[in-house]
Amino acid sequence: MLSWRGKFVVGLMVMAGASIAVPILPSSYDMSNGDGVVSGGSFNYWDLSYSGSGNTSLDNDFLSGGLGDLTDGIIASDNWNVVENIEGTGPYVGWRAGLNGDPQITFYFESSFIFNEITVYVDDSDGNGGVSLPDAVIINGVTYDVDETLAGSEPKSLTFSNLALTSDNIVIDLIASGDWVFASEITFDAEPVPEPVTLAVLGAGLLGFIRRKNQA
Repeated sequence: MLSWRGKFVVGLMVMAGASIAVPILPSSYDMSNGDGVVSGGSFNYWDLSYSGSGNTSLDNDFLSGGLGDLTDGIIASDNWNVVENIEGTGPYVGWRAGLNGDPQITFYFESSFIFNEITVYVDDSDGNGGVSLPDAVIINGVTYDVDETLAGSEPKSLTFSNLALTSDNIVIDLIASGDWVFASEITFDAEPVPEPVTLAVLGAGLLGFIRRKNQA
């Protein structure tokens, strides 16, 4: 049976390790705008709702300091040719990687977090219109290959788990396997980074409590 001292220490250990990963929203993201008719597309696949700087109606223009389609909570359930339009208001952001290069998106957060899981929602049209799953996704310099044989031609969610990645920014590169790569949303599950100062204060308080108890 644990003594009162043992019970107190175990309780402190449980509290210190009790953080649970939850969905978090970035404060902003930077990237090149999606492409469209000018780049050879049937429609315009811009991040038209983007709130930061940059021209959201111009192919490949650099966007900075805002949020938009990739974090608005809208996940496309149909292929690009069903939900996109000439006005550029569809749920996807689409990049013609074969012409303008693979897209890189940098997400910024208010503070450092421990990122456990990241999900990228992409279109998988099996090459229809040159749109396919990305060949790979690079997260903060680490390459994760994508299984392009995933069944069906409906949109897919690519989930990368057990990352244990501590940072206040996440850089994601979508490496295209065809001419175009499309994404409708990117989500993050993370937990706060433990604060050593807080734990040290708790430890000092515990030590003082034990000493007072022993002197009683």
